[in-house]
Formats: sequence, structure tokens, C-alpha cells
Amino acid sequence: MAHPPLLASRQIVVIEGVHLMASAAAHALLKTLEEPGTATLILIAPHSESILPTIRSRCSLIPFRSLGQHQMCQVLENAGFSQILTYPEIIEMAQGCPGNAIAAWNHLTLIEQIDPTLLLVFSSNQTTSQLLQVAKTISQKLDIYCQLWLLDYWQYQLGKIHRNRRIAEFFSRIKDSLHLAQSQLVFEVCLLKLAEILSTS
Repeated sequence: MAHPPLLASRQIVVIEGVHLMASAAAHALLKTLEEPGTATLILIAPHSESILPTIRSRCSLIPFRSLGQHQMCQVLENAGFSQILTYPEIIEMAQGCPGNAIAAWNHLTLIEQIDPTLLLVFSSNQTTSQLLQVAKTISQKLDIYCQLWLLDYWQYQLGKIHRNRRIAEFFSRIKDSLHLAQSQLVFEVCLLKLAEILSTS
């Protein structure tokens, strides 16, 4: 923002995940919010309560609501992603957000290219060695975003079959663990433990 725009009359600055800012960084932003000059700042957060009150008081709140299924389909068709509409699970998992649906589509097509059996890992009984091989494939061939989406996909698929609160709690812990430990180990634990949970449900 210290440099004027080259062509436009105004600058637009988007800060995603503003709720994740450290306190010092958030306080350093206050002066810019008070005197933005010729810039417009857009701060994105899951909800206004997650932002420091001092920042929130200097902003106009623009809530974004989830779209209904019909609106979602229209947006996806207009954006050239009509093929997503043949995957109702993606539409449902996106929870009214076309961006989530498009990201999910990208993850799904990548996984199908690498190894489509990763999506169906719990549809057949697999041995311990097979599950450990699945964990290795995921760790080596999928980035962290794709790994997190795959966990969401498994949770969604299993949630339709097994109405078990333990599974939802388990997936939440596994997702947290991915940021703390080596992904192959996390997926090994995940797959072996889920196989045990499912065998007793």
C-alpha cells in the first residue's frame, strides 16, 4: 500500500484469515484501517467475533450467507463447473459455498488420477498391511490440503452409514494431528483406529 496503483484509481487489499493474526500484527493494522488512503481493505474471517474488537470497530461488517442448492447449481454452471453437479456429495459437503465445491472437485479429480481406491478405502475389508500402504500413498502423493479434504470426504461417507459421534470426534482429532506430526504416521493411526471403530459399530 506504500506504492500507488499503476492504472486504477484505487487499490484493493484482501487479507484472508484475519482472525489468525498475532496480536502485534493486528494492532499494527489499526493505523492503516483508520487512514487507508486510496485503498480499500477487505478482511476475511469466519465470523466477526473472532476478530479483535479494536479492528472490528473500524470495519463495516458484510455477512456472506450460504447459498441454497438451486443457487449453488446456477453459480457452478455459470463458472463452467457443471460437471460438479453430477457429484451430489460434493454439493452437500460444500454447505452452500461454490468455492468449497470447486476446491473439492479439484481434490477429487486429483485423487481419482492418483489412486481412486483412496476414496473407497472403507468399502471393503483391508488387511493391516494394505491400510499401511494406503497411508504411505496419501503421505507421498497428496499435499496437506488434499489430505485434509480426504479426511472430510471419509468422514462424510462414514457419517452417512454409521451415526456414531465417536467417528466425528475422532476425525477432528486426526485433522489437528496433521499439523503436529508426520502425515504418514497420522494416516496410519487414522486408518487402523477407524478399522477398529468400524468393526465394533
